[in-house]
Amino acid sequence: MALAPYDSPLNQTTTKATHARKIQDVRVIQWTLRLRIRKEIMEAKDTVKYGIVGVGMMGREHLINLHHLRSEGVAVVCIADPHLPSQQLAQELAHSFNWPIKVYSGHQELLDSGLCDVVVVSTPNMTHFQILMDIINHPKPHHVLVEKPLCTTVVDCQKVYHYLY
Repeated sequence: MALAPYDSPLNQTTTKATHARKIQDVRVIQWTLRLRIRKEIMEAKDTVKYGIVGVGMMGREHLINLHHLRSEGVAVVCIADPHLPSQQLAQELAHSFNWPIKVYSGHQELLDSGLCDVVVVSTPNMTHFQILMDIINHPKPHHVLVEKPLCTTVVDCQKVYHYLY
């Protein structure tokens, strides 16, 4: 029996099918590895703990958005706001997500608690600079997300920039 040349129609069909099967096998292996790596990362990674300073409308929006990331190891552990009705609304929202949170009346108390790794600043614009400087100067380093604008003046923005760099 003579062997069919490589470019014969029979061989091309077999080669294409074999190639497609190999590609599918590689994709399954890649997918399995991704799942395994993701599982290992999730097991090794601690929860990233957020604190939100200012839980008015935008602060609660951040709370909701962070809830959507809970499967990625995110949790809001504390909030700070001097306005009692805002505190209560945020606390109710957090409890609906099964997040037991600590409530503080000021950002300094939140920072001093040492509970969070990341601080979200969503207070009135004119307070951003002072809160940001308090976070930067705090003995425990924090990652920071500041709701826009960073500061209300260019001079304050430059001070933050020069302090950090």
